[in-house]
Amino acid sequence: MKIGTSKKPVIFNFRSEKLSLSPEVVPTLVPAIVMDELQRGDSEPYFKLQAIKYPVEGTGVYPSAKATYTEEFWESFLGVCKQRPIPGSKRGHEFASRPSTDFYLVGGKLEKSSKGKGTVYLKNYVPPEGDTTSNAGLIRDMKAGIVHFSIVTMPKYETEGDEQHFTGSAGYERNDAVEYGVGAMEQSTNAGGEEFEILTPSIDNIHELIEQGAINARSSWIPLGTNKLRSVGVNQNDIEEFARMHLAIISGADPHSPESYLYPIGKNGTVYRSALRTIASRAANNGHDEISGIATDLISRMDEQRRTHNRRPNMERDEFLKLLANMKQNGELTLTDCAEAMGLKEQIVTDEQRAAVKIVNSLKELEVSDPVEEIKNLRAKLEAVDSDRVKNALDSAFGPEKDKDGKENAVRKYAGTIAAGVKAENIDAKIEELKKDAVMLKLAGDRADFTSPENQLGIVDQNDTAEGADDGPTVVEY
Repeated sequence: MKIGTSKKPVIFNFRSEKLSLSPEVVPTLVPAIVMDELQRGDSEPYFKLQAIKYPVEGTGVYPSAKATYTEEFWESFLGVCKQRPIPGSKRGHEFASRPSTDFYLVGGKLEKSSKGKGTVYLKNYVPPEGDTTSNAGLIRDMKAGIVHFSIVTMPKYETEGDEQHFTGSAGYERNDAVEYGVGAMEQSTNAGGEEFEILTPSIDNIHELIEQGAINARSSWIPLGTNKLRSVGVNQNDIEEFARMHLAIISGADPHSPESYLYPIGKNGTVYRSALRTIASRAANNGHDEISGIATDLISRMDEQRRTHNRRPNMERDEFLKLLANMKQNGELTLTDCAEAMGLKEQIVTDEQRAAVKIVNSLKELEVSDPVEEIKNLRAKLEAVDSDRVKNALDSAFGPEKDKDGKENAVRKYAGTIAAGVKAENIDAKIEELKKDAVMLKLAGDRADFTSPENQLGIVDQNDTAEGADDGPTVVEY
């Protein structure tokens, strides 16, 4: 038996199924003073649980292709949490001098079922803010169940014959978030180190797609869901087309099963640069250097195609149109871009213009030929009606502008001056206001006829020194 400690980190990718277990039942292991500092200002802390049944196979230490992660290893790994939190990056593995820290592994427990067997639960705390950006999107994706995880450690191990067992963790502990179904693929978890075959026909197909411009260098893409054929835009029964969108197949595996294929490069017949970058990184981490090299070469071909496709002098018309169609489908080109390049931007119909045409068509259905002129006429009619209503109300309250003898009604004239510009809807309130106006009262008193029955109780002179005024002025009632 050989006993040793790895001199470089080892990656263990795994899937974590949706759990019904509450985070409260999994203990927090980091020191309380540290946990308090991590949660400072977080009124609604979010925790994410992971569960792994052990013993479990994963990536081994060279020259072993795989190793068994034992109960002793998980006890050691969780032991680190009792001293400090284990960091995690939401951008996957970043092998830098100091990778990003966006969340923390802060606790866990072992649930033992029999000797050497059981389930390890890992408890992660995700703060509202990550190392450099908000964690709102990460928390949303974790709640949606589309985040997988990948552990990094420098393991202690025992090797006997072809078997390697990890018995402890000796440093560089991390628990990073990786793409759903890519960084934590089933074959990476339970079949790490299995022999695979390069799919040469698929690579030839990918070269052709890149040459045709069926590429997307902007959007991020990862296969989602459990239906692998649908995730790459392939008909349920078209396993051949599915294979053409992958770089490798597990040796000896069933070629009719989607689970046999490794390293998807895109969807809907389009090669995604983001997928190739992920493959180059993941394959290198898994020791699949040949695959990593192929992905890197394909990235170079894609970049060169993007640099030169606009300068190809002998491109046929149909080929050029197909290229434009591919670029539009991939979000790299819009109709507006083409119109601007050809000096025809003004011919592009905007949403505002479409809305205007719809309004014009609706007016035509109402036989409105000149809407502006008709609106002006209608507005004039409404103003005339409003003016008549105001005049009628003032006449009713204060009499006509001239009496039956043609004498000017000063009360009515004053009322018309004060009420100028008042709308019909407000004239009643204005009239009540005028009835209390001092000037109006004086004019009404001057105009009153002492011989008329309605003025028997009124006094026409507001001057308290006038002849016959014993008790002061009396307000004229309307």
